[in-house]
Amino acid sequence: MDWNERATGWVEFETMLEAAHAPVLHGLVARAGMTPGARILDIGGGSGSTALAVAQIVGPKGAVLSMDIAAPMVARAVARTADLPNVDVVVGDAEFDPLPEVGFDIMISLFGTMFFDNPVAAFQNIARGVVPGGRFHFATWASPQNNPWFGLAGRRAVERLGPMPPPVPHASGPFGFADAERTLALIADAGLVRGTVETVDLDLTPMGSPADVSELLLRVGSAASVVDALAGTPVDVAEIHKTLSADIQELIVDGAVRFPAQIHFYSAQKPG
Repeated sequence: MDWNERATGWVEFETMLEAAHAPVLHGLVARAGMTPGARILDIGGGSGSTALAVAQIVGPKGAVLSMDIAAPMVARAVARTADLPNVDVVVGDAEFDPLPEVGFDIMISLFGTMFFDNPVAAFQNIARGVVPGGRFHFATWASPQNNPWFGLAGRRAVERLGPMPPPVPHASGPFGFADAERTLALIADAGLVRGTVETVDLDLTPMGSPADVSELLLRVGSAASVVDALAGTPVDVAEIHKTLSADIQELIVDGAVRFPAQIHFYSAQKPG
């Protein structure tokens, strides 16, 4: 995957994506139990929404390091956090790159860990930058069947363009950690302890009309992957957009689009 190319769409739709993910970020932050003065490592920090939220909690005596693999996302996060001296943002791959030896108290990640090709090695690498007894908290998608944010758009694209190759079981990607039992085993294999998962049903809250949300999902979601892989034309995209907009119209609750979702909130600890 070309992360820099995909990042342009994420930055373009930043406001809508952050609104959609806001309930998940709230749940993640609440479970992490951060306190003023804590040192936080944000993995897959994207364009800075997590760093901005966390920086307010840890305060001027705390520190936040946000790491993302996509340079356009990092550039945007740098701009958004420029006035926050307790936040640093870097381009980096947490699966391989050495981490600063500052001793982070907590690793936090909003939808950033499922893309590791070797999760065990990645967790071990991250743990080198976390203090003994330091905690890991990360949010991932549960099963695709319970997350129409991905499945609905992808299904409409396949109906228009034809089937995709069957997914590789447990491949890295949005649903790489959907199997909670397997993920907890990977956490244990990495040498982390007290691994737990809490699976929560909630609503994603994207801003905008059904047509706006449809456009977003055609640019950054599974439908975008289908269109790219099967060489969809502008006519195909227009037809998928029309059908998907009608589907999303049915998800309006109290005047706003609400996508039902199911999220895994994982936690673990470095021994010590």
